[in-house]
Amino acid sequence: MPLVLSRLAELGMELVDLSVERATLEDVFLALTGKELRD
Repeated sequence: MPLVLSRLAELGMELVDLSVERATLEDVFLALTGKELRD
């Protein structure tokens, strides 16, 4: 993360907001298959 913040500063940009979320099994399935789960 420090490298990202440093690079943004070099470009004259500022990070205003950041959020991190854990991927769900459905997120992983979609990323791997390109298809949504069906009920």
